[in-house]
Amino acid sequence: MRQRNLESGQSTTEYALLLLLVGGVAVAALAWLGRGVFGSYREVNECLAGTKYALVNSSFEADSLITSNWKSYDAAAITGWETTATDHKIEIWYTGFLGVSAPDGRYLAELNANQPSALYQDIDSVPGERLTWSFYHRGRSGVDVMELRIGPPGDTVVQEQFSTGQEWVKYEGLYEVPEGQTVTRFEFAAVRTANGNLTVGNLLDNVQFGSACGYEEAAAE
Repeated sequence: MRQRNLESGQSTTEYALLLLLVGGVAVAALAWLGRGVFGSYREVNECLAGTKYALVNSSFEADSLITSNWKSYDAAAITGWETTATDHKIEIWYTGFLGVSAPDGRYLAELNANQPSALYQDIDSVPGERLTWSFYHRGRSGVDVMELRIGPPGDTVVQEQFSTGQEWVKYEGLYEVPEGQTVTRFEFAAVRTANGNLTVGNLLDNVQFGSACGYEEAAAE
């Protein structure tokens, strides 16, 4: 079994906490039941490539955009991505702006351009399939908090909140597509920012969403 640092993944499913004693050391294993997210984890080698579930323009590199600083674009100009903002704006930064280097490529996104909103993509999905997700998150001027929501369009469920300071952190996890859900929305929303202004902060890059392969159950059998 691969070792994982399990985070406190949130879902609508039931779970059981199993405490085992191995060589006098207490080992906690989470056994997730039902449907929804299985539990998120950091820095685990998971197969993301070569899948029909790959997000479009995952690192915001597909378009000819700015070559310095930042700019707010109409969502139609950013391939693959949509926003819930009523002005339909998506804010893109060029690597190096304010001393922030993109972890992948030349571009990154700030979650909110001019108003509190969410960035998302909708993907055709097959009920019962296990999917992986991963992304890089960073605070702008201090610790920023964002949340990941996954589910059918218009009815997404918060999977987890992520608090990140002024260094990029890669977050990863698993999700199982519920019965009857043939389209799955993958959505990011700002919760809090270091300066209290939700239109400033919560930087995002290199978002991946794909089929889980080679996953070994973390739950005790």
